[in-house]
Amino acid sequence: MDILKSTNAQYAIEYVECYNGLVTCLRALEQVRATTKFVEVPLRVLLQAMSEANIEIPHALQGLSATFQTAEWLKEVQETVQSEYVADYSATHYLENARMDALIAGWVNQTPF
Repeated sequence: MDILKSTNAQYAIEYVECYNGLVTCLRALEQVRATTKFVEVPLRVLLQAMSEANIEIPHALQGLSATFQTAEWLKEVQETVQSEYVADYSATHYLENARMDALIAGWVNQTPF
């Protein structure tokens, strides 16, 4: 309630609506990942971007976020996902670096998010 009384009430409401939309997308992607490995790469990109932007990752997905940082997961996804699908559109000026297989290769020596 205090958030709604603040001078930034409109911003707070918009943030909550955007956050709820983001959580809905995350949950949908998590459900789809049960059927295909390909969705895990964009899901990890999204979770990593949230972490870097200091946006709280929902508690139910924090374990998944941790899973995506393990050496075992990285090895499995490297062996499974061989795709030129662009998973990170924020890097579209360098499409070679935005492909799923290029992103996965870049994660090998990256520190956890």
